[in-house]
Amino acid sequence: MAWKAGTDPLSGSSRIPGDRVARESCFEAFVAEHRERAVGLAWRLLGGDAAAAEDVAQEAFVRAYTGLDRFRGEAKLSTWFYRILMNEAQRHRRWRWVRQRFAGDMPAEPRDADAALPGDIVTMAGHNGIY
Repeated sequence: MAWKAGTDPLSGSSRIPGDRVARESCFEAFVAEHRERAVGLAWRLLGGDAAAAEDVAQEAFVRAYTGLDRFRGEAKLSTWFYRILMNEAQRHRRWRWVRQRFAGDMPAEPRDADAALPGDIVTMAGHNGIY
C-alpha cells in the first residue's frame, strides 16, 4: 500500500493515514474542506448547471475515496482529487451530449469545451463577422 503515516489531512499534503478509521476521518475532513470549491469548479465546467455540478462533485468524491489505494502520494491529495473532478465533468459532458444527440437536439459533433460559439468575438473576427 502506498500510504505514508502522517501529516495534517487538511493541509492537502500527500500523506494519508494507512488504517481504515483514520483514513475515513481524514477523507471526511478533506470533503468538508473541499466540497464547496469542488461544486463551484464543476458548476463552471458544466456551464452553470447547479444540479449536474452537485452530481459530478459527489461522483468525484466517491471515485476518489474508492481509489485511495491507488493514490501514490507523488502530488497533493487535492491535486489528485481535482484531476478526478475534471475527468468526471468531462465524462458528464460527453454523456449529456450523447443523450441529447440521440434525442435529436444536438449537432453531429460535440462542441469542444475551448471552442468559441458562433457570435463570439473570436469566431466573428476569424470570419469577418458574417454568419
